[in-house]
Amino acid sequence: MEKRPPQVAGMFYPSSAAECAAEIDQAVSASPGPALEPGREPVGGIVPHAGWSYSGPTAARVYRALAGGFGFETFLVFGAVHSWGVNRPSVCDGGSWITPLGEIRVDADLAREIVDASGGLVAADSSAHDGEHSIEVQVPFIQRLFPEAMLCPVAVPPSEDAIRAGTAAAEAIGKLRRRAAVLGSTDLTHYGRRFGFSPRGSGEQAHEWAKDVNDRRFLDAAAALDGKAMLAAAAADHSACGAGAAAAAASCAAALGARSAGLLQHTTSHEVMRGRRAGDFVGYAALLFMKG
Repeated sequence: MEKRPPQVAGMFYPSSAAECAAEIDQAVSASPGPALEPGREPVGGIVPHAGWSYSGPTAARVYRALAGGFGFETFLVFGAVHSWGVNRPSVCDGGSWITPLGEIRVDADLAREIVDASGGLVAADSSAHDGEHSIEVQVPFIQRLFPEAMLCPVAVPPSEDAIRAGTAAAEAIGKLRRRAAVLGSTDLTHYGRRFGFSPRGSGEQAHEWAKDVNDRRFLDAAAALDGKAMLAAAAADHSACGAGAAAAAASCAAALGARSAGLLQHTTSHEVMRGRRAGDFVGYAALLFMKG
């Protein structure tokens, strides 16, 4: 059984179990629980994947909403692709992932069903996850709050293959009758000279534009679970680094019966780390997919 070791512990999140647990507990306890209407239940959501000091409290809002006794057996996490060479959706199809909180087993049965349901569009390729942080930073949250759950990690580039990957995953979940939570891991607009994207210069007005205007079309498409519009908005506006992951998750959630995605929080690294001039910053959002 292949074991994937932690690759960004000590950088994006703490390297010790005690520190991980304490930081997660603090973020979750500080997160207001969403008011869920009777007859409606969450299917999953969209979470950011920066270092926890920046985006951990935002991601925690989704995990707190999912920790309401819904009996999730597996977390299907679609992750962004930040490196070259991963040109198609790729699932880790066996073994386990390790973080400072221990080991989480990969749902190999679901992974194989996703590959089959996609007609081979989704590759079984654990190496696609080497060096990638977008899914790894989610795993300790899952381990801490859902200790019995399995993990099904899928790396998804920002192409229209993401839509089919999402619907194939929903088919696989239905076939196995798996109680699965579906997550898409993405950050939003990367603004500033460091990112090569600063059409409004710098300062507070540029920050307001990036958050309130440039992120908006992507977030509106996500709220409507419109994967194609999410991909188009991200490509046109440079508004998401994990558009493929988020679009796959939205498409999967819609196929599983979700009807909308509610925005739980939308912030930026500039708002989190106040006290410096708005020059380079990144947007983060937490959205919850709702069924019923």
